[in-house]
Amino acid sequence: MSTRPKVKYEITEADKMGRLNSVIINIFREFDGGWASKADFIVTAKNASDPEGQMKTGKVYSLGAKSDALNFMDGNGNVLDEIKLEPGMKYLMNFVVSADRSESVGVVFNAR
Repeated sequence: MSTRPKVKYEITEADKMGRLNSVIINIFREFDGGWASKADFIVTAKNASDPEGQMKTGKVYSLGAKSDALNFMDGNGNVLDEIKLEPGMKYLMNFVVSADRSESVGVVFNAR
């Protein structure tokens, strides 16, 4: 994955999850053979309280460029214009999908 990542997610059988309330992406850096306890980056919809404004399945979102649809923050909650990853570093991307039946999934990747 690039140091200026793009992301797209799919949900199989999305109708079984019910009403989508929010999608949050937490990105953790590898630390001492595991994962940092605090996210390096957090991605949310600009209007996190609006179910219609959430990240849509099947749509490609650039995390490496300013976005009208997404908020980017560092682990301290400071707003960022973009997310830039360190080349060669391993990261864990954790998707938290809040719906009537919530799910989460983790994806491990290397930045290039």
